[in-house]
Amino acid sequence: MTPSRASSPLQLSTRLAMVGVAVTALGAAIWTLTTAPLSHAPAATNARLTGVVAVDSARKYVLARPLDAAGWLGWVGASGMISQRPLPANAEAMIDVAARLAPLDPQVLRARALALAARGNNRGALDLLDQLAQAGGEESDAALAAMIPLVGSPDFQAFTVDSLRNRNPVVDALLLKACQGNVEFARLASFAQTVVRVRPIPDRVLRCIGERAIASNLVPFAHWLWLNGASTLPKSIGFVVNGDFDSVADVPLFGWKISPGGEYRDGFNARIRPAETPSERGNVLAIRLNGRSLRPPVAQQVLALPVGAYRLEYRVNNQSSRAADQMTWQVVCLERNLTLTSAERRVLPGDSGWSTHSSDLVVPPECTGQLLTLDVGSRLSAADGARGTITFDDIRITRLGNE
Repeated sequence: MTPSRASSPLQLSTRLAMVGVAVTALGAAIWTLTTAPLSHAPAATNARLTGVVAVDSARKYVLARPLDAAGWLGWVGASGMISQRPLPANAEAMIDVAARLAPLDPQVLRARALALAARGNNRGALDLLDQLAQAGGEESDAALAAMIPLVGSPDFQAFTVDSLRNRNPVVDALLLKACQGNVEFARLASFAQTVVRVRPIPDRVLRCIGERAIASNLVPFAHWLWLNGASTLPKSIGFVVNGDFDSVADVPLFGWKISPGGEYRDGFNARIRPAETPSERGNVLAIRLNGRSLRPPVAQQVLALPVGAYRLEYRVNNQSSRAADQMTWQVVCLERNLTLTSAERRVLPGDSGWSTHSSDLVVPPECTGQLLTLDVGSRLSAADGARGTITFDDIRITRLGNE
């Protein structure tokens, strides 16, 4: 057995002093909290009666085990005082006792941070919660959650700037937490802009914020976020991303969303594949039909077209029993589900079964986000299904005139 190392007189005296301070604080707090009335009065409602019972249980626990910091925190939590403004003196006394008993306990540190925020010291609270979040473990997530209400405050802006300067790894985790926690989008967007102006953000964070922006009809912001915040971008970026299907990499937010389908469930199988015939160039989008009813969507891409007039063009090779005009690309307005592409289509025959189709469209001012989607025709024609393969390539949108 290894003999235990004896504490030095200085260490022992320091520890005794700390215990003495805690005991003194305990005595004062117990006298105050057991003789002073609680800051809330019992009410007749069931919810408040339940709260009174919880407070009474916490009080009894503390009186039985006054050296357990968890009891003091439980008392604060049961009483609901931590959410009151200004923070009641009783709550501050309880948290102070817990901090003296267990100064490094994660729950105590989080309670101290909440108390700082309640006093208006948001920066002090953020710094304390940041230490907890960087420590990892179960308390890390709780610390991030405690920081969420402070997102968007002036102190939070300064905290973010300092964290980016110091390459604080908590920033990305907090950004994702804020997105998943449904923080008001204006506050979330401001936080994201501050980060993206300094460096890219992980794809998972980018997707979360971008999808919320698109769902809120804020496609221009989502597009800005993607262009400035993505770690990698396609080699060339037009109004349609990867319209020639040459890249098979997953592009977040503004890349292709191709449903693989199921030949027995959806009536089709769709995939990007390499060219298989001399008439094909690079990769193509091939859709195999099996005769069953078609269940869209097949392929889609979110667009961020500014106001103006455009032309949509694509190449198609239809080797199926389905008419070419029953499988066409359309541009619709996201917010209003309004089809923007004209019903008038031009067809230019090509070689080896290929033809080029085009149609014009106008984006009005109220349409700030669009969806490029492969339309399978009316519900009746989709129910009829088809057999064979339809192949698409070189999908692009160009601006018309001087707009």
